[in-house]
Amino acid sequence: IMSFLLTKHGSDNVEPADLFGVEDHGGDSMILTNSELCRITSLGAAAVQLGSGIVYQTSKTLKERRCLMLLATNLLLIVQKGLSIPSAKRVVQQEDSTAQATLSLHLWKELMQIDAAAMHARSIVIAATVDQTTTAYERKFWDCAPMATQDCLSLLQRLLPASHFLASVNSVLTCNENNDGRSLNSNFSKNSLHRRALRMLGDRASEVESNSPEAILFLESVSELTDVITIPNGNACTRRSIVVQQSALMAIEQVAQSIFPKEDRLNNNNKMLMKGSALFQPVLKKIAIILDSCVETWKHSGTAMDTDNTREVGGECQLFSSASLCAATLIAVTQARCLPLLPRLIRPLVSALIHVNSIVNAAALVKSTFNDDERDASNDTKLKESDLEEWIIVQHSILQALLSLADTIPQFLVPYLKDFLQSAALPSAHHNHDLTPDVTSTLNNHIMVESIYKALATKTPTRQLIPAASDALESCLQK
Repeated sequence: IMSFLLTKHGSDNVEPADLFGVEDHGGDSMILTNSELCRITSLGAAAVQLGSGIVYQTSKTLKERRCLMLLATNLLLIVQKGLSIPSAKRVVQQEDSTAQATLSLHLWKELMQIDAAAMHARSIVIAATVDQTTTAYERKFWDCAPMATQDCLSLLQRLLPASHFLASVNSVLTCNENNDGRSLNSNFSKNSLHRRALRMLGDRASEVESNSPEAILFLESVSELTDVITIPNGNACTRRSIVVQQSALMAIEQVAQSIFPKEDRLNNNNKMLMKGSALFQPVLKKIAIILDSCVETWKHSGTAMDTDNTREVGGECQLFSSASLCAATLIAVTQARCLPLLPRLIRPLVSALIHVNSIVNAAALVKSTFNDDERDASNDTKLKESDLEEWIIVQHSILQALLSLADTIPQFLVPYLKDFLQSAALPSAHHNHDLTPDVTSTLNNHIMVESIYKALATKTPTRQLIPAASDALESCLQK
């Protein structure tokens, strides 16, 4: 029924007149027969596709659509109430029942598809509201439908045992077809389904106790999450694929934080920690490639203050930030086991920090040199406040990764101290807040640089720190 209702806004191949009939009875002769309702319920959007062999003689007027919306609402309420009763938990959590597990998997996937479709329709309806082509009843329905399906998903998620829940997520990530074997169309975007499934996994992983039986199941799911992270092949990633990869990185980060809290990371003999380190190594390898690819994209994107270019690389900025923050967590978990990947991680992090510092410093220079009217007039040298904030977030993620390195394995950073302390790297990031004191986020980065300095000063052997610091000081004074 939901997919049938979506055809009014979601079809690119069929005109509304073809979908809803040629004749218009003004809404007075609405008779939705049982046979019509059965066709819509069983076939969904396919019931109105041209060439399906099904022709409706009755026009789908507003009154009929309201009837279908009311029916869809009641069906969702039935599911919601059914999942809320105490006996639902006993039925869903029957581990030895294959039939119940299959039913739970089927229900979870269907709700995920409905949720994705409802959110897609809501965005279209909101856009159509500007043109006043939708009624208040339709707007209200598409506002409430996503909330209702999300409530159902939340109830079912809490009921599902960890094994069934992870199997459901894995099924969504690996399957490109719906339960009836039909390929998902644009209304049931594969990327949207993946993103929602990954976020739900991350949310549930954040509630897992490190010593619970569920912990090992969520840890083993990291290998499937790693497969979601694609390696850049030189082509620009689409916005939707970037969001899916961000969701996978965030889910991995939440799994690592929940299963390996700080107090457990000191136990190097922990078998779970050793298993986790082995699973996190492939993730760090992909993160290193993502970081390097983003840096190369920025280097070839034109001048730092080019507004069009900064808009083009916005997706890479967000992906880079998510990858850096995930790397910070995994470095803290794997500790010395990440040493083989250290050069591949540090090189793009330092290069990116230098690049971002140049952008933030240039924006600060423009801000301090020109007044507001002059900056508005010089569009060729103006970096929007939103773009500046985005680059500062990238800077924060880089500093978070470097701080994790300095706190976790400072004794192995001696070969990289010269890179860290060069004037365009950490000293420049420390100086950003002095140039843009009215930007609050730069203060956080300023404090983070001081934390990195403190970690390096207290944990690095003095005989190795002093020569590197002396060279850095001499270089800074010369510039």
